[in-house]
Amino acid sequence: MAGDVELELGAQRLAASVVRGGISDVKAVLVGVADAVGEQSAGFRGVAADALGVEVSAWLTAAEDVVPALVAYAQALEMVDVTTAATEADNISGLRASAGGFPSGLRMD
Repeated sequence: MAGDVELELGAQRLAASVVRGGISDVKAVLVGVADAVGEQSAGFRGVAADALGVEVSAWLTAAEDVVPALVAYAQALEMVDVTTAATEADNISGLRASAGGFPSGLRMD
């Protein structure tokens, strides 16, 4: 595997804001689909109406999880930046402490 792997602090926070910014659009689409299906299913009768009702109900139940999942994803993205920044600070502090006894000229600024 070639190439560098690097995490840019702040990029995940930016990604989280993009996810959060799209949540209202996702909600609107979900409501629009539910409304459209409700309108179109009015003509169904009997067994077909029962089967459609079961499937639409299952879809609506699953759709309820979409927005909370997006919110959780945005929070997780932000935590990557927070955790990485804290780890980086701890690592630098540890390196400074380790290099303190050696006249290596190593600067940790």
